[in-house]
Amino acid sequence: MATTTQTATVARHPFFDFNDAADLILPRHDKDEIRARLLDQLESVLLYLFPRGKRRGSQFYIGNLQGEPGDSLVVGLAGQTQT
Repeated sequence: MATTTQTATVARHPFFDFNDAADLILPRHDKDEIRARLLDQLESVLLYLFPRGKRRGSQFYIGNLQGEPGDSLVVGLAGQTQT
C-alpha cells in the first residue's frame, strides 16, 4: 500500500501586515513658519493658484475661487489685510 504525503500550503495575501511595525512619528510642521513663508511669497502663491488673477497696486484681484478673471475677490498684498 502506497502512502502519499500532502503538504498544506498557506495562501499568501497581497496585503502588508503592519501590526509589528515600529511606531514612526513624522515631524510636525510649524504652522507659524508655514504662514510666514507663504506671506513672504504671497503674490507668487496667488499667481500659481490663480494664474488669471491680476495685481493692481497692493491688491490682487481674482474673478472667483475657480480662478476666472475679474475683480470679485480681492486679496490684500500688504498691510493689515495681509495677515
